[in-house]
Amino acid sequence: MANRLDGIHALITGAASGIGAVCARRMARDGAALLLADLNGEGAKTLARELGQTAVQADVTRAADVQSMLDLAYQRWGRLDVLFNNAGIAEIRPLLDLTEEEWDRMLAVNLRAVFFVLQGAAKRMRHQSPIAGSELRGKLIQTASIAAYRGGMPNMAHYAASKAGVVSITRTAAQVLAASKITSNCVCPGAVDTLLSDAQLADAVHSQFYSDMSREQFDKKLAEKIEGPKTKTVKFQGQLYEYPRDATDEEIANVLKDTVKNPWATVRVAAAIAISIPLVVLVVGSSLVWAFSGFAAGRF
Repeated sequence: MANRLDGIHALITGAASGIGAVCARRMARDGAALLLADLNGEGAKTLARELGQTAVQADVTRAADVQSMLDLAYQRWGRLDVLFNNAGIAEIRPLLDLTEEEWDRMLAVNLRAVFFVLQGAAKRMRHQSPIAGSELRGKLIQTASIAAYRGGMPNMAHYAASKAGVVSITRTAAQVLAASKITSNCVCPGAVDTLLSDAQLADAVHSQFYSDMSREQFDKKLAEKIEGPKTKTVKFQGQLYEYPRDATDEEIANVLKDTVKNPWATVRVAAAIAISIPLVVLVVGSSLVWAFSGFAAGRF
């Protein structure tokens, strides 16, 4: 089938859970060979056994781990067609309470590591032959966030700043590496329906409205969560707090697969793909916008 990923060799960081794990399952199902990397080595190995793939424990903030991770990919395949540069962290912290340590840790994982993983992969990709059936030597795909564009997040200033940096790095890499036939793109999800984002949602309600109550007391009273087609609602002490509905991991995986395989990804070398629910997306210039699976994706 034309839309399968047979013959594609891909490295996924942050692969043990969340977006990384669902994208790994989707790519494996479509025939890609994968190296699954995560700080949670056991989680990555468990998923790799499930999918018949390879795993490696890696801390992407450590240069030696990044080198070993890339070495393993080239030892196994002699090449790397796709880097899904996905590892990252999120944290709720009011702007005026942010410490230097919290700021530094966020940027170390979400920005510094993303750059050096991208750089390490690109240095090797530019010397390899083109991907089978393509003029490209490789594809770099970063996970950014819609927060990179929205800003104004009182409890996640450091996270939003780190993801804005990822978008900037992605665009710069696209320009620098175009002559080497390497594309650079990033996906910019809004909220994604994972266990992590559910916990963050509870954190936000607690910190914004019930900070005088201990978190243990709050969790006991957080009795139910109601899902609607376009909203997520938390019901607490009879009051409803409504947020835009999260995209699902599977929806993000669909976008990743399209970025790897679809023809436009071999033509346009710089794109930031915004994924948001409901259907709201900013489009710049001659960008193409399309909607599917209940969310919008825009090429910037």
